[in-house]
Amino acid sequence: MRFALLVMIAVASGAVGMTVMQTFVPGNASMFEAVRALGGSIASFRLADINPVKAYWDVRKQITSGETAGMPKFDARPIPHLQVTGPLFKPYQYKPDPSVQRAISSGISARIGQDIRRAQDISAYGRNPMGWHGVPPR
Repeated sequence: MRFALLVMIAVASGAVGMTVMQTFVPGNASMFEAVRALGGSIASFRLADINPVKAYWDVRKQITSGETAGMPKFDARPIPHLQVTGPLFKPYQYKPDPSVQRAISSGISARIGQDIRRAQDISAYGRNPMGWHGVPPR
């Protein structure tokens, strides 16, 4: 089922890609002519233009220069505060049952006790492995 779904997605994306290519690229034009028609020039393409390290250093230089002429400005406006009052909008106050609190507390206490006993067993096994009385602690 997954493979069939994968094949259907691949076929659909290929069909969409071919439709886009046929729509944007004229049928009798070569790829170089199509790129030139869209405003691109292969002669002016340089691999150094897509260097991410160079882009990082350029952005870092612009930020640390202190000039804000070409940078976007973000205006932080305060969000208006709307006071909602009334019987329908009272804050919910959860009051747990005391028996549930006792059950949770005893569970936590039991877990802490188990962890302490386990730590003591591991410590005793580390001091004297030959004197251990069964399966080594994990």
